[in-house]
Amino acid sequence: MGQRRCPGPQGGPGLETLSASTSARLDAVERYTRAYREYCWPVSSLADLKLAPFHILASEDAVHTDKPHIWHMETIGKLCAADPKILLATPFHVVDLDDEQSSADAVAWWTELTSRGGEGMVVKPLNFIAEGRRGVTQPAIKCRGPEYLRIIYGPEYLLPQNLERLRARNVERNAPSPAGNVPWESSLWNAGAVTSHSRMRLRCSCSRK
Repeated sequence: MGQRRCPGPQGGPGLETLSASTSARLDAVERYTRAYREYCWPVSSLADLKLAPFHILASEDAVHTDKPHIWHMETIGKLCAADPKILLATPFHVVDLDDEQSSADAVAWWTELTSRGGEGMVVKPLNFIAEGRRGVTQPAIKCRGPEYLRIIYGPEYLLPQNLERLRARNVERNAPSPAGNVPWESSLWNAGAVTSHSRMRLRCSCSRK
């Protein structure tokens, strides 16, 4: 077997580069571990489960696709109040996209939530079924935070070489943009609670602890 040698005098520059790369990868793995552990906790009985509903699909004699999302969120909030140990009401915001301050407040909300490790948020038009120039639009867009995305793309996805590869992907077929398809003059930005009352996952913008 041949003998490996480190480049540079006494292996200096080569070892420094390797050390920096290894440290960056270790940090990425530690962040990944913290991210997925937010979604793991002991469950020994029904009382340990946490559910955060955000749609009412149907009830006796009715299917509620004709109701706006605000109705769903407010009605679910009342149902959750009946059993707050298991059912968690989902926080949400109504955003006027023609109002710069309203949009900026929503972005700040997402940023604060994701900075604390929240998954993110889901942005939806106010109507349960929305139509635009090209017909029915996609019902929602998930906007996840950078730490949660480690669970999706892997611990090291933010390293420059991996990020460039991800940016080069054609995602049109996977996530068509609703821009120009539906008049989203107002949108619902809502977050789904995950493991506890102190930690929330935004369903389209972002959230957390």
